[in-house]
Order: sequence, then C-alpha cells, then structure tokens
Amino acid sequence: MLPINKDYNLRTEPRKKTFWSDKTQWRTTFPVVNFGCCSHCLTTVIKIGGQTSKNHSLRSEKHRSTRVAAVSRLSDMKRANSSENGDECVPTKNNTNGHPQPPPHKRLNSANLEAQRMEKMGINGAGNGHADIDRVAVLDFGAQYGKVIDRRVREANVLSEMFPLKAKVKDILKKGNFKAIIISGGPNSVYVEGAAQPDPEVFLCGLPVLGICYGFQLINKGHGGDVAREQVREDGQCKVWLDTSCDLFHGLNESEQVLLTHGDSVTEKTVAPGFKIVARNGGQVAGIACPEKRLYGVQFHPEVDLTTNGRKMFENFLFRISGCASSYTMTNREQMCIEEIRKTVGDKKVLVLVSGGVDSSVCAALLNRAIGPDRITAIHIDNGFMRKDESDRVVESLKEINLPVHREYAGLKFMVATASGKSGEGEPLDRTTDPELKRQIIGNTFIRVKDRVMEELKLNKDDYFLAQGTLRPDLIESCQQLIVIDVLFRSYSYVAALSVAQQTIPWQLLARYANIIPKLLHNINRVVYVFGGPVNYPVTTITPTFLNAFTVKVLQEADHLATEALHGRRADGSRDPDLEDLSKKVQQ
Repeated sequence: MLPINKDYNLRTEPRKKTFWSDKTQWRTTFPVVNFGCCSHCLTTVIKIGGQTSKNHSLRSEKHRSTRVAAVSRLSDMKRANSSENGDECVPTKNNTNGHPQPPPHKRLNSANLEAQRMEKMGINGAGNGHADIDRVAVLDFGAQYGKVIDRRVREANVLSEMFPLKAKVKDILKKGNFKAIIISGGPNSVYVEGAAQPDPEVFLCGLPVLGICYGFQLINKGHGGDVAREQVREDGQCKVWLDTSCDLFHGLNESEQVLLTHGDSVTEKTVAPGFKIVARNGGQVAGIACPEKRLYGVQFHPEVDLTTNGRKMFENFLFRISGCASSYTMTNREQMCIEEIRKTVGDKKVLVLVSGGVDSSVCAALLNRAIGPDRITAIHIDNGFMRKDESDRVVESLKEINLPVHREYAGLKFMVATASGKSGEGEPLDRTTDPELKRQIIGNTFIRVKDRVMEELKLNKDDYFLAQGTLRPDLIESCQQLIVIDVLFRSYSYVAALSVAQQTIPWQLLARYANIIPKLLHNINRVVYVFGGPVNYPVTTITPTFLNAFTVKVLQEADHLATEALHGRRADGSRDPDLEDLSKKVQQ
C-alpha cells in the first residue's frame, strides 16, 4: 500500500495481462463482398452458398496478415453506444486436430482488395470520375489514437487511408491523389535500437507531413535533432503556448489546452536545424515547423477532444497547408454505397441481421434505400443481454422507415447454452465466468439460432445475400498487426484504486492524484475510484458473478443510468443542466 495520508489510500493490484482474442467460430455459409458509406460504418454483403471458416484469434500471424487489406474501407456512420464487432465468418468441415483452418476467403486473402474496392466504388483507378479525389495517408506506428486521426480527417470530408509504418511512398502514391501524410504517435522511443522508422522518402517526396507525438519526434531526430527521455512522464491536459503566425495554428489563441501523453521530449537545444519552435510547454518544445519543406510536428494530440481546438489544427493542415479539397462528403459516399448494393445484389434478396446497434441499423437503412423493404428480410435476435429497452428501440426505429423486423427472443436459449450446443457438454453460459468462453458460447448460439430462424421462415439460401454492418475502426483495430509495433500489448499490469473515509468525496483532489500517479508509477495507467469506504488491505478474493435474469436486469439499469449521466441526461432522458456531456471524451 502506498499511503497518501490517513484518509486517502492508494491501492495497486496486479491485473493479469489479457489480450483481445475472439475465439468464436461463426458458422454460416456466406462468402463476403463489402461496401460502405462513410468512415465508421462498413456494410458487408455476403452471397449465400459455399462454405468457409475463420478462427477469430488475432494472435495468429496468418490471420493478422490476411486482414491487412481490410483496413482502409470507404465507410462511416457515427455510432452512439453500440460496440458490436459485427465480423461474421464461418468454419469449414476440414479441421485439423479438431481446430478450424483458415478460410479460402476472398475478402481476407486478396492483397489488392483495397484497390479493387476503391475502383469498384468509383473513387480509384484511371478512367473514372473520382480518380482525382484528394486523399491523406496516415502512417500508423501503433498509436493509441490512430483510429481517431483517421476519423478526424474523414470528418473534414477528406479521404484518409491507413498504411503500415514501413509502407513505401512510391506504393502509396500509386493508389491515388495523395495530398499529405500524417505520422501517428506510438508507444516506443525513437532513440532505442531498432526503433521503427518510415520510408525516408516520406520527408523527401514533397508532400506536406504532420507528425504527431512519436511522429513529431521522428521528424526532429530524422533532421538532425535529438530526443531524450524525461524522468517524469507527461500525461494529461495542459496549456501550451502557440506561435499563431504558423499556418498550423492559424486562427487559434496563443494559449490552448491540449492533451500530452509522452515520456520523451525535445528541448530548445535539441531542435533540428532548419526548424523553428512553434509550440512550447514550459521548458519543453511542443511543436516544430519547417514551412519551406512543409514539415510540421506536434508533441501533443490534436486528434482528441481533450485538445480543445484540435479539429481546427487538422483543418489548417488539410486545407491551408496541404490544399486538400473537402470533396469526400457524406452524400456522395452514401450514393456510391447504394450503387454498389444494387450492382452486387442484382435481383436477389438480402437477409440482414440487426443486432440493435447503430452499425447494423445503418446497414439495414442503406439496404432499404437501395432495394426497398420488399426484398429485405431483417432479423433481430434478442439474446437477453441487450441494453435496457434496446431491442424495442431497434424494432421501432426500423418500422419508422417501413422495414419490418422479425424479432426472435432467445434469452433463455442463450442463458443455458454451451459452446458445443449440447446440454451437459461444458459449462453453460449462466455458470461460467471466463470471458472468452462467454464470447464463444454467445457467438456459436447466435449462429445456431439464426440458422433455425431461417429454416422457420423458409428462406432459400440460393435466393439471398447476407448483409452485415461493421465499423471501420473495428477493422483498423482488427488489423493492427500490420503495424510492426505490437499495439495489442497495451493492456495494463496494475490498476490503482483510490478510496476515502469521508462521506463527501473530494473529486477534484482525487483527480489530481489520478494525474500524478501514472507519472510516478509507470506501470500504472488506470486509476479508479472505489465506492464503499476506504480500501486498507490488498484485495485477495473476488466474488464471482454469474449471468442470470436478476444480474442482467441490474446491469441493464446501471448501464442505463451511467450512460445517461455521461451524456448529461437524467434517468428519464431529459437534459440535466448540472451535468456535462462527457460521452466523446470518455470514448477517447
């Protein structure tokens, strides 16, 4: 225990490192074709027939590499509270030692899929009307905010594409009309042996370059400057001084609030020759620029909402510095998406599985606009674990666009289901605490219920395509192993729990402690508050909680109250003037 004082105690407990690995084997029989409308929503149309398989483990090198091509989808529709993964693929009968083998899946195995998709959607390749659409290349070094950079560019109506850090500039330029390059942050240090480096042509090709955090340090060190490790990390919001004569900060105040998350720094004496300091944080350099070469770097993160005017900085870089055209609009994205649906589906029908989240709901709405409700069969499988009233809302929302939904309540089936689907073989869902096993049981049961519903509705597979909705950030996250730096190893080892003895909780004081602790104890990057009195002794036991009707109801109510509060609303959904809408900041 690290005592802060007699009333405020800090408790750090080791937390087992866990990595996301979806071992669910989705069973169906649909090869996949994708289309999307915007930067965050990807819709997948799958022709029914043929049998393929996939094991969802991101720990498999083969699967990671085959998913690389899926990163830069054209699509987006901002999701609200949904967090579904939506990636449905399917196993083959040709197993080795009882384990499904990687599928002969066109969507996953095509190295040129992105180029094919962009050409198919009319925004790439010679001879089509969208070949000259302006693009920005994002070189991802394993940034914790890599997906947010991608989103910020697309929110400015400029097409962004994610590339691995070692991508060759000549290969990037072949893909389209690129007007700028953004280098993301990353978890490593530029001065260590074997530090990740981009293609040297990045700085010689003549395109404007914006380096963020690690990218800023790369620019400085690569041009003759230096970077050194600080004794204390800088993690949190702070005020920085900006040179507003710099085009990157045009129209901003000299003092702006930004988010800094770094342990390495550049000082005035270590700035690269030919670069001028355009931002400062005390004695440290927070931004440099070489306008003649159109090279800019910032130590802070302009992509996050915690940097108050970060969007303005992006707009300055995209439009003022790079000369991008704001032509990648929601309207033309939607129209391209609708045209691709019609071209792909032809005169067939479409089965869409509506989960209740924004992803699949947007997918269903796009299908409805493209081919009309008469050729769409929408199925919503209520597994009993949805958010409060979520199933009711999805059915009602789709009814508003004249798209009827077949709702299948299968809560009891899910509750007692096992991974194999056979009673007595393995732990049922309501008796297991293993999150990976829960994921597998729910995934397998979902497919079994879906197959049964299709049989009951007498749907002929030869007459149907299957459509699924997937978020672009999910695909980027799933493909993170295209990055040399293994960003999947970000799970923290220790969580610090703050508690107090007094009845009135001093939130501002605790917030200061929460900012200080990770700077002093680098293995801790999560600080939480524990309700219910001070925690004076190590936590040695954890009471297991099983999924049952009562537990689910309590969790639904708690989730509802917390979500409403984070959005600045009361429990009844009305606006609470005393609460700030923190939803976007919490997401980041």
